[in-house]
Amino acid sequence: MLQQLIVMLWLLLLLMMIMMAMMRLQAEKQRAELQRELELLAERLQEAGGVSQAQVGCSSSLVMCEFQLYRFESIYDMFR
Repeated sequence: MLQQLIVMLWLLLLLMMIMMAMMRLQAEKQRAELQRELELLAERLQEAGGVSQAQVGCSSSLVMCEFQLYRFESIYDMFR
């Protein structure tokens, strides 16, 4: 009877160790997935920032072109 109890306790301990190892592996897998997702979001944020910078550059170029066109038109109107 006592031997059976000892064997059952050892089996329970072994089962708990296996479950802990499985939970640890699952937690590591989730951490790795979250890390990849975080890196992807960081990349997307950088790309969005780059697009914003490009949009600012295009907008400023457009403003400069419009200003030059206005100057040209005003000079042209002076000589008509």
